[in-house]
Amino acid sequence: MYLRKVKNNLMKRISLLLLILLSSYTVYGQQEWELKGNEGSMRLDYVDKGKRIIIEASGKVVLGSFAGSTSPKGIGGFAKYNMVRGAKHGALLCRVGPDGDWFVVNTKIDFIAEKEGYIRLMINDAEFSNNRGSFKGTVQVMNRN
Repeated sequence: MYLRKVKNNLMKRISLLLLILLSSYTVYGQQEWELKGNEGSMRLDYVDKGKRIIIEASGKVVLGSFAGSTSPKGIGGFAKYNMVRGAKHGALLCRVGPDGDWFVVNTKIDFIAEKEGYIRLMINDAEFSNNRGSFKGTVQVMNRN
């Protein structure tokens, strides 16, 4: 069952990537953001279904007192402290809408919003209050021509 879900998500992403590559877009809005490690998550722009979203990220967050530091890519181990299974500990995640699927941003993600709602960023750490540092970046929302 889990593998079927992973396969379906992969097929959706491949389809969306092909759509992105075959379509042209113009920038609708751009926003700079900073997510402090001890805040855990933040809300960005509201977007409509079908908008192309490009998120770029950099920075370093120290994950508590013993896990070490991470870039937006996250680190291995410490899975019991993760909010989202299957993503590395401390990884930068995003989703659109209150019940959208979480995606790993790494240092850049480019996708089409499958539903409308606010873009939400989150550090994959259930105990974020003891973190230090921040991830920073930009989000671009694009219209299809």
